[in-house]
Amino acid sequence: MKLSELEPQIASLPATSAKAGAQLYQFVLDNPIYDIVEVGTFHGKSACYMAAALQEKGRGSVTSLDVPVSLTFQPNAETLSQSLGLSDYVKPMRAHFGSHWLLRHMIANSTVDGACTHRFDLAFIDGVP
Repeated sequence: MKLSELEPQIASLPATSAKAGAQLYQFVLDNPIYDIVEVGTFHGKSACYMAAALQEKGRGSVTSLDVPVSLTFQPNAETLSQSLGLSDYVKPMRAHFGSHWLLRHMIANSTVDGACTHRFDLAFIDGVP
């Protein structure tokens, strides 16, 4: 999805500004980034900026981590990405103990003998502890 198509559809949502969203989109588009983890989802706006760039590239995913209360937001990451045709690229995960701890567990599960295996090309830390 082109940035010019995306921005008008999500401009009214809080958090990520149009300028910051455009920077995220362009950074993902211009670099060898295909697997992204985002800590902090809120409505899923920044995830959709990155997912739109991945869709332009034809592959990849944004694993977006948050707490279960984010499911109550209107829209939430699932409904927003679905309404934009980006749900194949946005993979929300939630944990009661928080997004930062979920990331910690993901890293621990990818670590063998003190070495973490490559899992993500970009980590976007967007949440609050």
